[in-house]
Amino acid sequence: VEVHYVEQRLPWKAMRGMTHVLEIAWLLQGIWFLVQQAAPEHRTDVFVEAESRRLGTSIFGSRSFEDLGVAFPTGAFFQPSALSCLADGVLVGTHDGVYR
Repeated sequence: VEVHYVEQRLPWKAMRGMTHVLEIAWLLQGIWFLVQQAAPEHRTDVFVEAESRRLGTSIFGSRSFEDLGVAFPTGAFFQPSALSCLADGVLVGTHDGVYR
């Protein structure tokens, strides 16, 4: 009588394979965030596209706007939730704090 051994696919092998897939996904996501941080003008964020379309409309009449060239504390990840215009500047608020 000959016994034929068949190697079974053990659960730890499936877990290891899924871990490798997630490692690759995290690596690609990190690379994508670095690219967006290095070149924010090429972001594919829906919010940024909608904001640029909204600012491009002519609902303000003859008013003109200019870029201020502001560097935000966390770069492309900065998400303000409040804005206050003062006589000597602007206050911008996030869930972390208030910036002048």
